Amino acid sequence: RLLQRAASLMNIAKELFTAKKTSITLFGEFSYQADSWPRPYRVIVKAEYNHKGPNTRFIVTNLTGSTPLS
Repeated sequence: RLLQRAASLMNIAKELFTAKKTSITLFGEFSYQADSWPRPYRVIVKAEYNHKGPNTRFIVTNLTGSTPLS
């Protein structure tokens, strides 16, 4: 299900890779709640496409916002 939610971002990464012929890495996020989870969580997506093909990674967190660590 997470791959389905990230499909549009992966398509953009693939199109950019095809046009530029260089590794492309894009980031996105969405809210998701698995059946066994008590509430929705923030899912951060790393959509990468290179000469080996797609490489999609996910981070599930309860942290909000995007403030860097000090």
